Amino acid sequence: MENIMNITDSFAEEYNGFVALHLGAGKHRASLKPVYKRISQEACSKALNVLRAERSVTKAAMAATVSLETSGIVNAGTGSALNSEGAVQCDASIMDGRTMAFGGVGCISGIPNPTQVAYEILRNCNNRHGLGLISPILLVGDGAKHFAISKGIRHISPESLISEKSLKKFNNIKEKVHSFADTTAINKIMNNPDEIHDTIGVICVDSLGHVAAAASSGGSQFKTPGRIGQSAVYGAGCWACISSHEGDDCSIAATTSGIGEQIIRTNLAKQLCDKILLKQDQHEALQETFIESFLRSPVLACYERKLAGALSLTYYPSSKIGTLSWAYNTADMVIAYQSTLDGKMHYRLSKHLDAMITQCPSIQGICFRI
Repeated sequence: MENIMNITDSFAEEYNGFVALHLGAGKHRASLKPVYKRISQEACSKALNVLRAERSVTKAAMAATVSLETSGIVNAGTGSALNSEGAVQCDASIMDGRTMAFGGVGCISGIPNPTQVAYEILRNCNNRHGLGLISPILLVGDGAKHFAISKGIRHISPESLISEKSLKKFNNIKEKVHSFADTTAINKIMNNPDEIHDTIGVICVDSLGHVAAAASSGGSQFKTPGRIGQSAVYGAGCWACISSHEGDDCSIAATTSGIGEQIIRTNLAKQLCDKILLKQDQHEALQETFIESFLRSPVLACYERKLAGALSLTYYPSSKIGTLSWAYNTADMVIAYQSTLDGKMHYRLSKHLDAMITQCPSIQGICFRI
């Protein structure tokens, strides 16, 4: 028997919300700041409009992510990075903290908004079936595309997702790769720390403590066809949960950016949320997770350079106070946030001040009230 999940949160007399997003950790061009600010404002506005109208943090997180995927500016949805065959293959996921429901999609082509597919997977993940069948939480490739079409999600020709910018970058990388016979030289091109690891991520929380997180990405430049990054993977790209600490409910969420294989190996989003709950100090949890569980992790010993960024949030509905923090060991990270109580979106292009940026994370944050 079908049991599609109702992710619309309960109504209350006084209802407010907060949305935060990142446009990736890496090295962003300062000249594009007005563009980044514009698309961030559009995404925040859409999320807050959904919160006001439907009071659902999961739908709001999806709305903000879809807005960014549609912009053609970031490496997610339209205009994503091309794989080594010149095609767009996207990953995305979304998680509801109250129900712990999760939906992920990987290596999907011809779908402008992969987060919509992930959302439909989330909505159906607790369905009950006869014959003992289990509803999936992750779909990839053609199976994901067929599922999307069956749900009425817009699909277009895969070529329509290729932007002029992404094609130009693809041709440039292809030319460089073909001009090098030395594997070491090729690896340097493919693992340039100055490249933007622009997985996008969104976190949304309401005054009742309901929380959701999402992640979306076109993956790394010139990736192997069929490769899946952290944005599709449970516990790696995003995480959201509601836990109790000393009798007080605490909403926790995180969404990540960086080198997907490294983030998958360390299950970074979930690790970070677990550490926040344990430490009850977000700054300390970010620092310890980045250093001990990522930069010094034995599972990443094979990598010379380790790069990641994370946006995290904690919120206590009893006091209506929350903390938003972000950490990254890349050159910079783009962050934006806004609440229903504030008519202004706050935008930051946070720059790392340490010359040895890959060796330690830069950690920043703000407090908010809803």
